[in-house]
Amino acid sequence: MPARPETGRARRWRRFAFGLGVAGLIGLAIAGWWLGSTDPAPPPAGSQPRAEEPAPEVALQPAPEPPPVAAAPPPPPARLPRDRSTLAPEIQRFLASREYPPDSGRLGAGAVDLLFPNRRFEREKPVPGSRESGPPDTFLWTADRLYYSGGDRVQVRFAARRDDAPAPLRELQATAQAENAAGASGSRLEIPMQPLGDDFVGTLPLEGELWSHHGPIALVAHYQLEGGRPQEELIRVFTTPESRVPGRFTGEFTDRAEAGSLVIDVGLEVVEPGFFRIDANLRDAAGQPVAFAHWKGELLAGSGSVPLTFFGKVLVDAGRPGPYQLTELRGYRFLDGRYPDRERMRDHEGSFASQPYPLAHFSDAPHESEHLARMVGLLEADLEAGLSVDLPPEAGATDPPPAPAGPDGSSDPTTP
Repeated sequence: MPARPETGRARRWRRFAFGLGVAGLIGLAIAGWWLGSTDPAPPPAGSQPRAEEPAPEVALQPAPEPPPVAAAPPPPPARLPRDRSTLAPEIQRFLASREYPPDSGRLGAGAVDLLFPNRRFEREKPVPGSRESGPPDTFLWTADRLYYSGGDRVQVRFAARRDDAPAPLRELQATAQAENAAGASGSRLEIPMQPLGDDFVGTLPLEGELWSHHGPIALVAHYQLEGGRPQEELIRVFTTPESRVPGRFTGEFTDRAEAGSLVIDVGLEVVEPGFFRIDANLRDAAGQPVAFAHWKGELLAGSGSVPLTFFGKVLVDAGRPGPYQLTELRGYRFLDGRYPDRERMRDHEGSFASQPYPLAHFSDAPHESEHLARMVGLLEADLEAGLSVDLPPEAGATDPPPAPAGPDGSSDPTTP
């Protein structure tokens, strides 16, 4: 059958469809080009994806060291001028108050805290609220010592007075209780009190739970006088148990004149190593006080000795030649940041006699040190700047300054 002839309308639709197809192909080509420019082409089928290659590592090179610079030489040590009369009067007075070193000085008869380092200093006190007219009643509550070691016995004494006569007591009871950093610790123990003359005395053995106690023990007297109210008084003693005693004095001594001073080597046997302080007094042949000295430093466990140096000018100023007696020898190990802060050695009983040194063996030169010279330099700078200078007391006192209070409030010179 012959084909039908194509009409004009059919030709127009065919041409329109052909144009649409061409336009679609051009759009697809443009879209493919756009996508290909932003995303990588997918790998061909069957191939493994290639892992990204890491960035190349860059080795860090140390900065070059600067060329060495010569260190500045240390400043020369400060020194005091030989002629102190050229110094300002204020500085001369300052130096006159420091003619002795910190570890040695004059010992006068009034320095009872150094001459009797284990003595208590309680005194009679008025009984609170007693006798509105006339002198008040008084009492005394004390012990025989301040420091004890394990196995010792504490002796206590109570006395009451009315018009210079024994005051009548209605009640008297004494107790003891150990203390730690937080306060009372352990049981309250009774101390039996017995009359002795006009007083009452009692004994507290450091045994039982007190055998291992290290630190204060509170001793309390509960009393009531006739016609008065019940009263209470507290004092403290300090104990180091035998297991905590850090060392002992061996009783071995040697003495020598060295660098214008008297040096006495004190034998020790150290059980626990640590930082120790050793104190002693020096008396003349007649037993009169002359000087004090102390030594501080680290000690290892074992046997050895420490030097106690009695400064030469102290001896010359006292005008007492030898032989000398070393007395009141005592020591302790310091426990930094702990409570209690020390472990006491047992005091050495007895004394040591030195050789008969004449005073010519010792120097009368005042103490000098770099620290003292630097202090003078600071004072000079203040004076040049017009600043006032706080001056020390006039020189000439023969007793050391008062010592800090001990655990019972009495004086205790053995501070670290």
